[in-house]
Amino acid sequence: MVVPPVREDTYVGTVIGRCKLVDGDYPNSGHDVPFVEIIAGNEDQKFGVDYKTCDISLLRSLDYETKTSYTLTFRAYNFPNDPNATTKQQTITVVDVNDNSPVWDFTHMDIMVRVTENGKPPRSTTVTVVFRVVDMDDQPPVFSFLYYFA
Repeated sequence: MVVPPVREDTYVGTVIGRCKLVDGDYPNSGHDVPFVEIIAGNEDQKFGVDYKTCDISLLRSLDYETKTSYTLTFRAYNFPNDPNATTKQQTITVVDVNDNSPVWDFTHMDIMVRVTENGKPPRSTTVTVVFRVVDMDDQPPVFSFLYYFA
């Protein structure tokens, strides 16, 4: 089973991985066509698996800030109550992307006033206001910046 890390901005419906089902029963015996299902770890129904092709698809959007990985348990079988069924766990890692806009933090503000009396132009005033902006993705150095300019 191959499921590479999945970006949190991956489109719903995208096939994110595949598994290969092999059954040792004699071909065309009726017991040689395996099926697969997810039996654990998918409580919020983010993932689906095509029971015949074993394509693993994204059914709902991911959010790295909510959950960074999912450990799914897959069950392969020939028929529903198959005593020869087998299970496999697969961890799907969510990759963070810069999907959140910076947020203004007005609880912190620096104001600097500079007054010139004998300068050019005379009696001029310069006011500098520094606001704090928080990068909600906070992943230096790739996604966060210390200063934002408007």
